[in-house]
This record gives sequence, structure tokens and C-alpha cells, in this order.
Amino acid sequence: MADALLCRDVRKSFGPVRALNGTTLRVERGTIHGLVGENGAGKSTLMKVVMGEIEPDSGRIEAAVRPGMIRQQLSTIPEFSVLDNIIFGNEPVRRGLITRRAAAAQVGELMEQIRLPLPLRAEAALLPPALQQRMEILRVLYHRAELILMDEPTALLTPYEVDALFDLLRRLVAQDHTVVFITHKLREVEALCDAVTVIRHGRTTHHWPDRSFSVTDIAAAMVGEGAADAGPVHPARGEITASDVLLSVEVAGRQVTVRAGEVTGIAGVAGNGQDALVEHVCGLAAHPGFGSVALGGRPIDHWPTKRRRAAGLRLIPADARQWASAAEAGIVDNVITSEVAPAFTGRFGRLRKRAMARHAAEVVAAGQVVASGIEQKAGELSGGNLQRLVAARELTPGGTAVIAHEPTRGWTSGPPGPSGTGCARSPTRAARRSWSPPTWTSCSRSATASWCCTGERWPGRWPEATSPAPGWAR
Repeated sequence: MADALLCRDVRKSFGPVRALNGTTLRVERGTIHGLVGENGAGKSTLMKVVMGEIEPDSGRIEAAVRPGMIRQQLSTIPEFSVLDNIIFGNEPVRRGLITRRAAAAQVGELMEQIRLPLPLRAEAALLPPALQQRMEILRVLYHRAELILMDEPTALLTPYEVDALFDLLRRLVAQDHTVVFITHKLREVEALCDAVTVIRHGRTTHHWPDRSFSVTDIAAAMVGEGAADAGPVHPARGEITASDVLLSVEVAGRQVTVRAGEVTGIAGVAGNGQDALVEHVCGLAAHPGFGSVALGGRPIDHWPTKRRRAAGLRLIPADARQWASAAEAGIVDNVITSEVAPAFTGRFGRLRKRAMARHAAEVVAAGQVVASGIEQKAGELSGGNLQRLVAARELTPGGTAVIAHEPTRGWTSGPPGPSGTGCARSPTRAARRSWSPPTWTSCSRSATASWCCTGERWPGRWPEATSPAPGWAR
């Protein structure tokens, strides 16, 4: 079978860091090819080289068909309509004016061809993540891409939406398209991909040209033999009593509590009020579906976010790039930006830059962040490494309760970083994740978010305040 893409001995360095160190990738036409590796392995960098966004230092790229990329951070223009997002950059023009009627007809024909309906007149910002992703797929197809590069495409999707995406990709492959599927979720690779390539430290280490791979083989190739097993997850230590309640929030007349020394998991299908709960507890916004919030037995409803942080409340958001980092600032500034501790200030309020640099280096080491140095811009880090940096920053001493909203998004299956052993120094964590079986394996108790949100306001129905971990997860 002919190759749709062939990358030979591609090398690219950013300062002292070698992002690509002789990477080779061969993708056959009409297949779904899995590209996997740890955070910072070079997967996204290689795709940017293929797209022409980054010039390699050396190597050869041969693409037999036009590529199009769907990024982990979707490139949606929220103020535009769905139609305008799809045709942006390739608008049909007549006498200097965009002919939207002709564009709608072309896009409508494409939607019918691949059975992918979308409301073309709707504002893109109002679409849920799954429909925004469909819009991105339509965009690359409208621009006549036959090689579709997908970077972590299932990160924001529910299990049902993942199945729908897989069905769509199989239909596209049947129509002679080719897909490069970048993911950390090895079960998805096993279920979907026809071939797999593993990149480790910028170098291709394994390639399976057919479905002769297994999840165990891929995990070992990603992190090294014997390192794929992170070890057992230990439950909360010691006896926990009701008097140890550290964080509580009222939900539909019930108290959901987090006690010192335990991990409380809240699981539910994405889009069922999880974001609203996080915003309410952290003081970012008040939502009518939730009531009083207490930290250490003190009501904090009227406290601003800064005071809640000073009291020890920490947050690892689901989207670290948008909500927890400054892309153009260096790692040092991103580590100390939330609050400048007295240890980093000298006489007359001057910053102690050496102390700041030492602390940033400690955070980078604790989070196992792959970076060229502590002066590297946060926007240059891969999604997984940025998530590691934010998690390590929020878990530094001084915090008493941590809200971890989708904390493992973009995380590889390698040895644990700050979300594993490093959490032992924090008295408690409230793990907030959307529905995913691994949630249960790390939680002492769990609550279920399973209400239905049909409008702008969450109706405030929480069927079960607590429930035991399912039998299949024990």
C-alpha cells in the first residue's frame, strides 16, 4: 500500500533540548495510524513539522496528500458562526464578497457525504466540545485535506461521543482518507488503530505496521520496560472521623464533604455541572445550584478567590493553558505568579530572583516536567508538561485542600508525577473528574454528578451524595 506520509530522520532542537532526535514515521494511505509517547516525547512537534509550522534542523518529509491538523486546543473562533469557522481562509468569493449561500451548499454536501450534521448558522462558542470538534473535522475536509492529524481528539469527549468519533474516522478511512491519531489512551489505540508508532525522547523506538501490538507492549515502549506499572494506589491513611471535615459544599440541600487525609472523587459525564461546581467552590462565580461552602469549618462564601487561596484552597483546572498559565511568561513567573511568598521578597519589596529560580527548579523536578530550562515560556510546553507544571505548583507546601478538575488530561501512563507520590505532602485532595473508570481506583469515597443540564442554569439535582466504588474497580 502506498504511503500517505513518510518522515525520515527528522531532527529539531529548541536550544539545548532535542525535541526530535532522528524521528521516523511511515503512515500508509487509507489507515488509522496511532502515534503515542510520553509528554514531551515530540509528537506534537513532529506534527507541526509536517504542517510546515516548524522548520526541522534536518531530515525529510514526504506527504503524498494534503495534511490538515485538528489540535488538542481547538482553533475555534468563538464569535464566528459554524459556517464561517469551516470556510475561514478558503471562502468562496464573487465580486469581492463572500457568497455564503454557495459556501453553505458546499459544506452541506460535505456533511451529507460523511454523515456529519451541524447547525451552520449557530455561534461556534455555543457548541459543546464534541460539536466543535466535528466543526474542525469539517474544516480540514472543506480545505481538501486527505491526511488528518488529530492531537488528543478524545480529551473532552464522553464515552458515547468517543464511539461516534471512531465511527466517523472509520467512514473517512473507507473514503480513502488517512488519519494520524495522537493519544495517551492506549485502550483507544487498541480499539481503533491499524498501526502504531511509539516516540520516546524524540526518537522512534517501536513501530507496529499491523494490529500485532498490545496495550502492554505500547506502554513498555513508551516508558521503558518495568516502568509502565506505577505501583498500587494507596488508600487514605489512618482513621478518619467526621470531625476531620476540611471542605464542604451544599448541593441541592445535601452536604458533600471532603475530610482531611482522603481523596473524594466526583464522577459524571462531561457537561453535567462539573465546571460550575469548581467555579462555585473556588469563588470564581456563584451558581444557583450550589449552596454554602466551608473550608476548615469556616464559611467562605463571601471570600474572594485570593483570600481562599491564602487559606489553603488550591485548584488544578482542566485546561491549564487557558486558566492556569501565562503563555508568554517563563516557567519561573508561572510558578510564583499566583502569590509572591515572603521567601521571594527582600528589603524594600525587591524580588529575590535566585530564590525564585531555585523554587521553580524544584517544582519542575517534582512534576517531572520536560523543559529546556526554567526560563522557557509556558506556551512552548506540550499540553501534558504544562499540566504537570501546574499540578506541581498547586501541590507545593502551603495548601490544605486541592480541587483537581480533570487532573490527568493529557497525562501519559508513565511513572507518577505530582498527581501520585507528590500528593502525600498535601493534607487532602478533592479529585474532580468526568466519567472515567480509573477515577475510582485512586479515591477513598466518591460522589456522582449525573444530573441533566438543558439550559443556561443547572437545575440542581444530585441523585447520590456518596456511593461506593464499583465492584469492577476494586
